[in-house]
Amino acid sequence: MNDREFSAVCARINSSLDVKEFIRLLGYYPEKAIRAGGLWRLFCPIHGDTLFRTLVVNPRRNTYHCEYSLCSIHQPGDLVDLLTKVRGCTREEAVAELYERFGADQLRLSATQDANLRDLTELLRQAPAEQ
Repeated sequence: MNDREFSAVCARINSSLDVKEFIRLLGYYPEKAIRAGGLWRLFCPIHGDTLFRTLVVNPRRNTYHCEYSLCSIHQPGDLVDLLTKVRGCTREEAVAELYERFGADQLRLSATQDANLRDLTELLRQAPAEQ
């Protein structure tokens, strides 16, 4: 899969994600996440927020940003990017995790995208064994 195809897959996955399920994937449950004014507010896992819910997730755009200006995720990004930051992984690993968790149907992937992600997931599984 080339860079352009991978970007298209990332965009498709991001737009297809159910924000509530994505938040649960991050380990947030109803008592930790609140819905306010159409946005989800969470404690930011990047800077260890415990007082204010500064991490804001917009379910209409499937984007995020942290309201704390000194946080490394203060600038907005998409949910795939957020998963890379929280997990400390590559974009490929984040996409593979989302693919395994939600599947091609829920992510509304084409047959070609599904096949490409199956191959990517298999490559990532084999990578640690080869090292």
